[in-house]
Amino acid sequence: MMDGGPYRQAPVREACPTCATPLPEAERGQLQACPQGCGEWASALTVSERWADALDRDRSGRILWQQAATALPCIHCGKAMLHAPRAIWGTHRCREHGVWFARNARARFEGESTLAAELAARREAIRGLAITLREALAGDRNAQDALVRRIVDLEREVARAIAWSESARDRG
Repeated sequence: MMDGGPYRQAPVREACPTCATPLPEAERGQLQACPQGCGEWASALTVSERWADALDRDRSGRILWQQAATALPCIHCGKAMLHAPRAIWGTHRCREHGVWFARNARARFEGESTLAAELAARREAIRGLAITLREALAGDRNAQDALVRRIVDLEREVARAIAWSESARDRG
């Protein structure tokens, strides 16, 4: 005897966890965007390939994912997804199947991740600057000139980073 009787049912398509609109199919590595604009689904494989564990911790290293009082269902298994309450980006995660990014959440997450990488590069630049400063204080004229040029460059870079961060926050 066949399960479900003699008539086969069409396979169930994944649907937006917010509005229940069917999501379009996606190729490997692509996200499935809700046609109504509610957000995007990234499979566990896509999350792993694109962002590794960047979605798991905030800037201070705290684990983000927690049970939510009102959780969205996973588009595959229907179980309540975890959410990231302290993050500025609205995301929900099923550990087995993937991540739901609410409207514009992926752009906010990627902007924050880019900013974190930018800040790490700036910290490294400051370490190099400290070495040059020691040499300049020891009387090395070339180090003094390099220090002045570097300070001017850093002031410009910091101003650009702040402007970019503020515009990203305003867009999000």
